[in-house]
Amino acid sequence: MRGKVKAIKRDKGYGFVTGEDGLDRFFHANHLEDVDFAELQEGNAVEFEPYTEEKKGERARRVKVVK
Repeated sequence: MRGKVKAIKRDKGYGFVTGEDGLDRFFHANHLEDVDFAELQEGNAVEFEPYTEEKKGERARRVKVVK
C-alpha cells in the first residue's frame, strides 16, 4: 500500500503513516527498509505492508520511501 509519513517521534523511535485508504498506522523504526530513521521526513511518500495487531490497532511494516 502507498501513503505518506504523517508524524515522527524521533525521541521515541516511532511514527505514523496515513495510507491511501485514509487510515493512520503506527510504525516502529525497526519496520523501516532501505531508509535510516534519522533521514525520514514527515510528508515522505512511502510504501508499506499494513497489518492489524490485536489490542494495539493498525500498524505498518516494511516501510520504504518511494521516489
